[in-house]
Amino acid sequence: MRLPVSRRRLPRPLFKMTASILVFTALLFSTLYPLRFWFRFKTPFKNDSFKFHLALPNVVGGITLVCLLFMEIPFSLKMLAVFWKAVFLVVSQYCWKKGSPNPFLLTIPSFIGLYLCVRLQAFFIGHDLRLSFAGVLGGFIFCLALFIISQRRHG
Repeated sequence: MRLPVSRRRLPRPLFKMTASILVFTALLFSTLYPLRFWFRFKTPFKNDSFKFHLALPNVVGGITLVCLLFMEIPFSLKMLAVFWKAVFLVVSQYCWKKGSPNPFLLTIPSFIGLYLCVRLQAFFIGHDLRLSFAGVLGGFIFCLALFIISQRRHG
């Protein structure tokens, strides 16, 4: 039995909200994951393993940026996202060539990205400090869980 056309796809508002949640989660990840270098500040990385942990949020952030550019959000948020990604790429390239991550420098794009996350969340659900705090806290928990998993696998 074939379903009617209207039942084959998600309704448009539901699809847009699901896409917004996925993009917001990816943005939080690519913003907060570089802060993991603060946990390994005094101990050096083995065999340039930091490059994977530097490239992962850059790739996710690049995909997130493309998605943000195609979303129906204000132009100022799109330009803030482009600025955040440009700063993140420049800092990542510097750390990559230097041979070790600098947590102080990686904090700069993270703060810009957090500001973008709060502004994006305010656009979608309104200005509320408690909701912004809960969203950022959820991102920290998600990234901390991934950090712990990667520490157990790679030492």
